[in-house]
Amino acid sequence: MTSAVYPNDFAELKQHYHQNGFCILRSFFSKDDMPQLLYDILNAEPSEGQGGLSKGAMQFRSNLFYKSKNIQKFITQQKLVSLVQHIIGHDFWIRWDQAVGKGPYAPVFPWHQDNGYNELSCEHFQCWIAVTKSTSENGTIVISPKSHLNGRLPHTFDGRHTCYKGEVNHSTMIEAEPGDVLLFSSLMLHKTLPNISQSDVRWAYVLEFMSLNDYDPSVPKPYFVISKDGKPYGAFINQHPAKNMLIDIAFHLRKLMGPLRAAFKRLKELFHLHPIAS
Repeated sequence: MTSAVYPNDFAELKQHYHQNGFCILRSFFSKDDMPQLLYDILNAEPSEGQGGLSKGAMQFRSNLFYKSKNIQKFITQQKLVSLVQHIIGHDFWIRWDQAVGKGPYAPVFPWHQDNGYNELSCEHFQCWIAVTKSTSENGTIVISPKSHLNGRLPHTFDGRHTCYKGEVNHSTMIEAEPGDVLLFSSLMLHKTLPNISQSDVRWAYVLEFMSLNDYDPSVPKPYFVISKDGKPYGAFINQHPAKNMLIDIAFHLRKLMGPLRAAFKRLKELFHLHPIAS
C-alpha cells in the first residue's frame, strides 16, 4: 500500500506528485459526506459524454457539473481548491467530470492514459474520489507510478476502449475508503480491476482539472472556472483565455482524418479481397 501524503504538507505533496505522478490523500473528505455526494451524482443530469463506455454492470455518468448546483458547490469548495492549486497553479477550470459505477461482474477497464482518449498534448490533472469503499474485489483503480514521465504513449482502439498495449513495468493497486482522494497526472497509465464481488457496487467520482493557460478544443463553451487567484470562482465563462484558432483547426483536422483513415483501411481490405483482374 502506498503511503499517504497529506494536504497540510503542500511542499511534500507537490514534490511527490511531480516525481511519481500521483499522491494519495486519506480521509480528505469526510466519509459521512459521501452518501450525499452519491445522491447528487445519481440525481444530476449527465450529458451524453462517454456514455458509449457504459456496458452491462459498468456505468459512466459524465459532465454532471453543468446543471447540478450541488455538484458545482462540491467541486469549488475551498478545501479542494487549496489542494489542487499547489499542483496546477492558482487559476484552473474543469474540462470533464465523470462518476463511474462498477457493479458485480463488471470487467477490467484496460490500461490507458487519459490523454490517449482526448488526444491532448498538454498534461491535466485527475482528482479521483472514492465515493464508496474501493477494494481489490470490487474493481478498484491500479496505477503505474512514474509512467507520466514517458509522455503521451501510443494507444489503439479495440472496438470498445482506447488502450495502451505496451509493457507496464510497475503497478500499484489503490484500495480506498469513502472520502479518500487520488490525485494523478493525465499522463499516468492506469486501469481498473474487474468487480468479482457478488453484490458490491463501487462508485468513484473523477474531476479533470486544467490550468486556464491550457485549452481543450473538444470542450464547447461555456467553460466552468473552478479557481481564480487561488480562490473558488465557481462560474461559467463564454470566452476561454487560452482559446487559439490554430488549435481549433488542428483539432477539426484530426477529427476529419479519423474517418478518412478508416475509409482507406476498408478500401484496402476490399481491394485485397477482390483484386482487380489484369
